[in-house]
Amino acid sequence: MIDPLENYAIRFLNGPDGFDKGTVIAADEMLILATLEGLEIPLWEVFELPAPAGEEKSDPFSSSQPT
Repeated sequence: MIDPLENYAIRFLNGPDGFDKGTVIAADEMLILATLEGLEIPLWEVFELPAPAGEEKSDPFSSSQPT
């Protein structure tokens, strides 16, 4: 779940007994999706905020994979 007004996300993981209590992820963190291995979403870009120190704005059209 994304809260665009408060700039955070809550990730709920489904386990054998249902969903967990959730993990709050701040706007300066990466949202890592457990079900899609390797997919990381920089939340500061989702909320259109400046990147935290040491992070660069990602380019969704660039690829580090050879073509």
